[in-house]
Amino acid sequence: MSKLQRHNTRDLPKGGFFFAPGSIECQQRATRRWTQVGRVVLWLMAGALVVFLLSYPILWALEKSGRFSISSFSTREDISMTAQTQTMTADIPAGYWEDANGNLVPESKVKDIDKLRHDVVTQLCRQAEAMSKDLGKFKLDAMQEVAALVSTSMEQYGVRAGGNKGNVTLVSYDGRFKLVRQMQDRLVFGEQLMAAKELIDQCVHKWSDGANDNIRALVSHAFQTDKTGKINTGRVLGLRRLDIKDATWQQAMEAISDSIQTASTKPYVRFYKRDEATRQYVPINLDVAAV
Repeated sequence: MSKLQRHNTRDLPKGGFFFAPGSIECQQRATRRWTQVGRVVLWLMAGALVVFLLSYPILWALEKSGRFSISSFSTREDISMTAQTQTMTADIPAGYWEDANGNLVPESKVKDIDKLRHDVVTQLCRQAEAMSKDLGKFKLDAMQEVAALVSTSMEQYGVRAGGNKGNVTLVSYDGRFKLVRQMQDRLVFGEQLMAAKELIDQCVHKWSDGANDNIRALVSHAFQTDKTGKINTGRVLGLRRLDIKDATWQQAMEAISDSIQTASTKPYVRFYKRDEATRQYVPINLDVAAV
């Protein structure tokens, strides 16, 4: 048996290696194999892109028709996840629960009924949070739609809307539905109210002998504050409706009028459906407690 032939590595081409006696294999063959695999991957990616581009207009049209919602595929928190998984963070060691005071309690010390209560309350509140966000978005969209409709209607008469203020009632063509937009101002009183209170106290003291007890009680009740220290604006403004012919009283009423300030304006939108039996509009309740 002849001795094994020793190959001279100096005769080996660049990038090649011996894999059998007397033969040379180049790395180019292996490179060609990987190139073919890369081409297949690129073709698959291109095909997926073409399918997406062809299907997206169809999905968009279905969404416009109301039969499909692309947003339903957006990433959302899985509300079916157990409340234990949702609340357990990296700061809480495994096998422990955190109580309301922030203390770590071994899981074995937590009763099953406490775990069940925790799961039910947390899961329902998570769902309520998601619904609250959706309801807030619906309110914003509704206010924008109403504002756009009012602006379009005014433009027919050459008038441009100066803002979103003003109450408006909209009724569907068939009269089955009604929408009411209201802008409610939150009123506060300035420092002039202190002068009005002092003048009213002078009037009460001056009327102490022959004053009407009902008026005195009404005046005293008007300036009572609630638990937060705020004065009821309705009771104070109600004093202006009293027909009292007294110069000091009239000066106090003027001070109340000057003290009124608009702190903010809150928009409201309400929806109604007509009851075909009574022909009266019934509110469409969006309050969970009223449903």
